[in-house]
Amino acid sequence: PRSWLDAADMSAKTKGDLQRRLEGGQVNQDVVIVGFTIADVDGQHSSALEGGIREALVSLAGSDVGPQHVAVAIAQDSPAAGGAGRDAVSADGLDLQFVGQENVQTDMRGADKKLKSVRVDCVITPPGDVRAAVVQAALKNLAQENGKLLVQALEKAWKKKSSSALPVCPSGVKVNTISGAEVKPAVYPDLKLSGRHAIPKGVFSLFENALVLDNARVIRTGSGFHPTGCEGVRTDEVMWSLQKTAELFKDAPLERLFSLVIGSMQRKSSGSLNQWARSIPGTQLRILLFDNPVKEEIFNAGGGQSQMQNQLQAYIASSRSCIALACVAGDVVKMWSEELAAEDKAFLADAASKLTDWPDMTVPMARALWDAAACRFVLIDGLVRSQQSTELPLRYLRRCPKDVTCAVLKAPWRVCRQATFLHLYEAFRQISDVNAAEDLVEVLIEAFSNPGADLFGICKAFVEDWEFPSELKRDFLLSLISECRLLSTETRATLAPQSKRCYIFKSSTPASSPEKPTKTLETKGLEVVLLESLLGAFITRVDKGTLTAADEDLADVLEAALLISSGDAVWAWAKQKQSQDPRQLEMLQRFLRTSGLRRVTSILTSAVASGKPPDYSEERAKNLIEGKRLWTRDSRKLGPLSKAPLSRNSEDFWLILLSFLRLDMAVVAGSPWDLVHALGRSTGGDSNLFKWFAPPRTSMRTGIVKDYVRSLPEGAMISERDVEQLIDHFAFFSGPFQSVLRGDEMISYARTIIGTQGKVGNKDVVLTLLEAFVKIISWEEGQSEIDAANAFTYICETIATGGTSAGSLMAVVGTHVKSQVFSKGSNGISLLVLSNCVQELAKAGQVLTRKLQKGGEQAAALLAGTEQALTAILSKTPPEDWPGALKSLDTIIFTLEYMAKEDFQLAKERFKFEIRQSGQRRRMLWELLACVSTIYKAPLAGTNPGGLSADMDLRSYFASMAPKLEKPSQWCGVSFLPADWNTMLEIAGAAAECMKQKYNVIMIPHHTQIFAVLMFAVRACGVNDKSEKVLAASLPKTMLARVGTGEGKSLIIGMLAAFVAKKGLRAHVINDQRVLTKRDYDTNAALFESLGIHASADPKHLRDETVSIVYCTGDDIEKTCLDALTEGQSLAYEEELNSCVLIVDEVDGMIFDKGPASEKEFNDNDFGEWVNTWINQLETTGSIERDWDDFRASGESTAQIQKEVETAYNMAFAKKEGKDYVQRGGAYYMLDPKTQMVQEHGWSLWLEIVRRTKTGKTATYRYVKAILCRLQCFRSYSCIFGLTGSLGQDAEKGYLSDYYDAVCFNVPFFLDTCRTDEPPPRAAVQDVVSVLGEEGDPGGAPSRKGTKGSIGMLVERNDSKALVRVDFGDSKGLWYQESCVSKCMTSKRAPADIGSGDLLKGYLAQEQAVVELAAIKCLEVPVLVLARNPEAVHRISAALKEHLGHECYGEGTGGVLELLQNPRNPQEFVETVQQSTEALDLGQDENGGALRGWRITITTAEGGRGHDYRVVDPMIDDNGGLLVILTWMPWSEREWIQFLGRTSRQDHAGQYAVLLDAEDEKVLVALPNKLHGESLPRTILKEGDKATAKQLESVGDEIFKAKLMHQLTSHYWTAFKAEETDKNQDWSWKRLCEEYTKLEGDVIKAKFKEILPDVVIKDEAMKVTREERPPTKHTSTGAPLKSMAELTCAKCGHIAFTHWRPDRPAPKVNCEKCGARTLVSAFVPVYASTI
Repeated sequence: PRSWLDAADMSAKTKGDLQRRLEGGQVNQDVVIVGFTIADVDGQHSSALEGGIREALVSLAGSDVGPQHVAVAIAQDSPAAGGAGRDAVSADGLDLQFVGQENVQTDMRGADKKLKSVRVDCVITPPGDVRAAVVQAALKNLAQENGKLLVQALEKAWKKKSSSALPVCPSGVKVNTISGAEVKPAVYPDLKLSGRHAIPKGVFSLFENALVLDNARVIRTGSGFHPTGCEGVRTDEVMWSLQKTAELFKDAPLERLFSLVIGSMQRKSSGSLNQWARSIPGTQLRILLFDNPVKEEIFNAGGGQSQMQNQLQAYIASSRSCIALACVAGDVVKMWSEELAAEDKAFLADAASKLTDWPDMTVPMARALWDAAACRFVLIDGLVRSQQSTELPLRYLRRCPKDVTCAVLKAPWRVCRQATFLHLYEAFRQISDVNAAEDLVEVLIEAFSNPGADLFGICKAFVEDWEFPSELKRDFLLSLISECRLLSTETRATLAPQSKRCYIFKSSTPASSPEKPTKTLETKGLEVVLLESLLGAFITRVDKGTLTAADEDLADVLEAALLISSGDAVWAWAKQKQSQDPRQLEMLQRFLRTSGLRRVTSILTSAVASGKPPDYSEERAKNLIEGKRLWTRDSRKLGPLSKAPLSRNSEDFWLILLSFLRLDMAVVAGSPWDLVHALGRSTGGDSNLFKWFAPPRTSMRTGIVKDYVRSLPEGAMISERDVEQLIDHFAFFSGPFQSVLRGDEMISYARTIIGTQGKVGNKDVVLTLLEAFVKIISWEEGQSEIDAANAFTYICETIATGGTSAGSLMAVVGTHVKSQVFSKGSNGISLLVLSNCVQELAKAGQVLTRKLQKGGEQAAALLAGTEQALTAILSKTPPEDWPGALKSLDTIIFTLEYMAKEDFQLAKERFKFEIRQSGQRRRMLWELLACVSTIYKAPLAGTNPGGLSADMDLRSYFASMAPKLEKPSQWCGVSFLPADWNTMLEIAGAAAECMKQKYNVIMIPHHTQIFAVLMFAVRACGVNDKSEKVLAASLPKTMLARVGTGEGKSLIIGMLAAFVAKKGLRAHVINDQRVLTKRDYDTNAALFESLGIHASADPKHLRDETVSIVYCTGDDIEKTCLDALTEGQSLAYEEELNSCVLIVDEVDGMIFDKGPASEKEFNDNDFGEWVNTWINQLETTGSIERDWDDFRASGESTAQIQKEVETAYNMAFAKKEGKDYVQRGGAYYMLDPKTQMVQEHGWSLWLEIVRRTKTGKTATYRYVKAILCRLQCFRSYSCIFGLTGSLGQDAEKGYLSDYYDAVCFNVPFFLDTCRTDEPPPRAAVQDVVSVLGEEGDPGGAPSRKGTKGSIGMLVERNDSKALVRVDFGDSKGLWYQESCVSKCMTSKRAPADIGSGDLLKGYLAQEQAVVELAAIKCLEVPVLVLARNPEAVHRISAALKEHLGHECYGEGTGGVLELLQNPRNPQEFVETVQQSTEALDLGQDENGGALRGWRITITTAEGGRGHDYRVVDPMIDDNGGLLVILTWMPWSEREWIQFLGRTSRQDHAGQYAVLLDAEDEKVLVALPNKLHGESLPRTILKEGDKATAKQLESVGDEIFKAKLMHQLTSHYWTAFKAEETDKNQDWSWKRLCEEYTKLEGDVIKAKFKEILPDVVIKDEAMKVTREERPPTKHTSTGAPLKSMAELTCAKCGHIAFTHWRPDRPAPKVNCEKCGARTLVSAFVPVYASTI
């Protein structure tokens, strides 16, 4: 349709339709009515609802119908109101008074804003001459297919009005109960105007096109006319509104402007006129209505002024649109005439003449048109939006008064009620011309350049208008600042020429050219204005609860502030907030961590999305940071940032990062970590933002570092150089790491306690530790399982206790950590691991510090070697295992220190000395050592071991440098070949290579270890050698060596096993404890692998011939042997062992403590059921029913088992927990009656009854069905090699010699083979001395010849002649001048006895003495108490906790430890041992110093052998060393040596105290035999040796029976497996296994014959004797057998022979060479007829 605003139409002579009707009295007009319901409408989008409905109907109706012809009424659908809208219309008529947005919101939104159904009624008034029927015909298909056409039209309209799809109906448009279009007659008020009514035509046109009379009419229904309101509009009211409106049309410019405004408003909202009328103040309203007929009636009715005013307001509120229009017209006339100056009117008239449409006009905006300042903004804004051109609007803007342009305007149409000309930017940005907005910026800058203009104030008002689109606000601010800076003379000088286009100055007249600014705009500090504004808005939103998750408007302002910031303005502002208002500071921090962080993260993430860092220019960055160049953006070239976000350049990223970090660090908000973390996620790793945007050694990096350093607390002692090294790490800004750097003087404290300012030498320990911390936290993605600050303090304090050496070692760890690459979750690296490591580093540091005090080259080498070893440990061990691996550092330090002091010749002489002190068959051992000496003639590394380096191949080096073996070396017919020596060198080289690979330092096996391995290896070469010489030599079956605790026994065994394997034999290595077995295997596994030897720690491989070495326990050996017996494979098994060597660790316990026989029980389920039934009878009735009836029972067995049960039942209640049995890990175990150690596999029926009583579990019945002879089991091997810490006393050595054909020797202590720097003191009697010269008494000169360098024992002194007698093993000795002997100095310390020796009366007094001594000594050293049994352990532990009273020694603190074996958790025992020597923090002493104590550990014999109680702290040595308190004495010296071996290990001091109960059985036995000057412990050991000797006298009979039963077991099980035995035979065999020890051999054989008559028993099984005793008579003739004695000189080792039989006294013969005493070293049987 033609626009009624068209100028030609306004001047046309034709009358409008409405005018013709009114003048002609034609009050009827047909309209089209449509009603329908829309389901699930979202009330939040109601503003788009009405407009969409209009557009949809217009698109369907056609025929010149426009939006102005469609009236819409919307209300919430209510079934109670009659259902669909059409029914409501036909019944009640249609009221359109409240059509419009306000009504929609009222009806639809509600409190919950949920989806609702709405009723829609539409009235279409056909325009002009269009008939209603035509419109109806166009809509005839509207209701078909459920309103399909209407749905499609609505969808199209709403999509057009919304940016997202269908926001009005989220689930899709659903139209229900639609009615077809109906034609109804509509009647206007009965009004007929005369032809001379004097109302301008424009008034009618305005009324018609604004539809102001639509809601003044009624629609004809079937029952006649129906009014649309409570009262119909009167004719005089309509006449008054026409006349009132006509007053405005007297002014042509005002007429056009008013028509434009009213039309735009009504199209936007049909209720706008009523809204305007209601907003008119009451006083003004009375004036406007002075001649209104209704107003006159109200005032004529009387009443108070207030009442009349209220009635008047109510009248206007409910009036029809025509009345509202008249009021609005009157209001406009008043403002036009009274408030606007002539120039304002001219401006409005001129601008209005250029407007053709005003789509966004609202009532508040329309009212603002009549304000002198606001009208210019509104009209310029309208021109831009309607014309989509900027030339005219910019011309008007330049004509505006500067005080108006630079002022804050009243803007009632905005939420904030004010605006500035900066707000025009939104309209200018909608222009397609990309330079339009930039032209506006230039004009505004021109205006603000005049004096008096407050740019900052205007910008503040602009920024604080949060209704304005934030992206546009940011773009404008950036353009404004950039243009200001570009126009600045100082800045322009530093810039390259910019291409600029300015359209606003193009004009044909000089007056259009721009005026030059009268001042330079200063923008410095504007960033602070922006920050203040956004902070205020943020606080307001927080307080009101309107803060949203995004708040992008605040973030946009922040981005602008960051980009335009320069200098220290941001820093100063943030610091001011920090010092002024805590609330504002808190809110600022919150904002930075939320909205600010999200925005900066988004910007920087976009930069790294490409995968490569932005270009960096040091010159540009430096100029920006130093302020020589201010940031600008060429928006003409690049476009606005919101339209071209990818146009950000490097400078944008630099400034955003630098400014944000500066702001954040100034208030310590902590958001940089979240920024770094987010960027790391976006780049798929731990990419650090500083590597991207601020590379090292650049001005950007320097600026960030400086800001960070100045943000630290005062006295933090972190330099810029330190931060430069740390900041590259991903987690630098993480909370855990910042807690370390920003802790209360934490770094300064660390630098104070560690070295000199945290440095040790040239190593900055604190900085290195910080780098390790930040890298670990980076691996943990900024998290930490423990408090980082506490961990850092703890580590530093712990390092400080270890001295400077600990700091040096910590630097090694830190350097390794920071240089390695680990992945999260795969390596176990954490601050907790590091904290646990530092404990071991401190201990090692204490040791090193003490050892380095001497200084010199050796000290430097020791420190360097330790650091190399530490680096190797860290490199080759998973981090979670570091704390455990570092426990070896003290051993490494020990080895490195003494390796340089080790002396080959001294080691050799020490071996000779030990061999001379040996007992039986000493001559054979002497010859063996002589053989070994011809093999091992010089050190493996040659004469210059210092020439070794870590990059050498040690195997090749040893092969080239070690002494060569040119020909076989012989011993007793055994040949040790050159190939064997090469094998030995290969093994030694592999062992050294493994140590090098593990510790990165050269650690060669000790000379004592090589000598010991060779002693065994030579014997191993004789395995299966059937030559005549070897057979004649009668090689010992068993060789045993005493190796001191901590002397490398595991390596000796490993090298020996490797040699055996290389010889083509198999080696079974056994230890009595499975934990130690696994430990030793793991220790040597790398050695075996490097040598290509298949080794295992699985006992299943014991019979696997492809596995050369198997580590296992003694029980595993016995089980394998038993399986062979029970499977009938005993002979095959023994044949397999002919090529197998048994190597036993702690062999004494294996042989002596377990006895010659092993009884093996088996379950019997049938008997088990009986047993549980009988136990139940005993529990309930106290006796067993003797007439018990069971068809399975047989008389003898039933009675026997019943008796067994009764006996066991009584024993169960007599046994005492803690003495006879213990509960460990929820299970019950027997205690060995002799050693009080847990018998893990021990079984007894009484113990089963105890378990049943304690736990309610069913008792298991077992009985012995197999007897295994341990001697037979072990001697089945080709030979046995054993190593132990103690070989026992004479009786035990005799037993070994007699029944195991054993020779024993001592391996010298390693420290005894090392030189010392200390001058030796005067030698005393019983001291070991070295012969320096051969001068002595004149008569002994020949005997002393050749003794120089020998080692012996000083046994007598003659001070008057200055002579000393030295014994070399012959008990006679030679006399030397005192100056010719020197005490052999050693770093090995013997434990000191600190006990008083007094006996204590009763165990209570004894335990009290233990408590008192332990309580005193635990403040100086760790204490280990060996109690008799677990019960005593518990008693002493409780007494100690009560006595000490300190919280560190209370229950559950670990100050007092009970060390008891738990078979279900063997690792628990090992961990307790490791914990036992740890220090305790007892708080502070009376002077305020740190007070330390040590743990007290109470254990039984099971904790007294085989375990290493590590002592590292030098203070422990200063106080005497680990204290061992013994509350009982063993009979065996083996046990005694083992107990004392827990202390004084390596070169550490040690002490012990024996506190004995006077009523102890052993004490009572020993006291009568105690000699003068002899200690009671020594007497007890002596008596124990006698008791052992007596006990061993009958062992031959036990062995005989055990071997016989061993054979019989094989026979029985062969028959049993073949199912050739019945129940009675099984029972009889059970009885024999129980009774055999009480029977003679013949009786055993006879009883077995009764069980299995057909079995043939081999005679040799009954001839078991001491096989090692050689026969004295010929086996056939009975004549005396010729034999000899091998005699060895105790002094010079010369060998001689003489006739002798062992049944005669030993011959007394002197050495034929030196005259010294000789000893019988071997018995030599002679099988030939002559000698």
